[in-house]
Amino acid sequence: MPYNVKQIRIGKFDFGIVGLTDAIESVAGKHKDLTDDLIAEALVQKLSKDNYIPSNVRDNYKQAFLTEY
Repeated sequence: MPYNVKQIRIGKFDFGIVGLTDAIESVAGKHKDLTDDLIAEALVQKLSKDNYIPSNVRDNYKQAFLTEY
């Protein structure tokens, strides 16, 4: 199965995130009534399964994922 990788900016750098489009579609369908913080957390939870998200920059990833959302 080919991976869906999308380049996004997190902080000062661009990173390839596996499954971002699918995660956004999934969260938008199931969690559209949540606050931005909860949506960002749901995206991090889904995407951390296939992407390394360092704990010290987790908030940066949340913000970047929310921006893409």
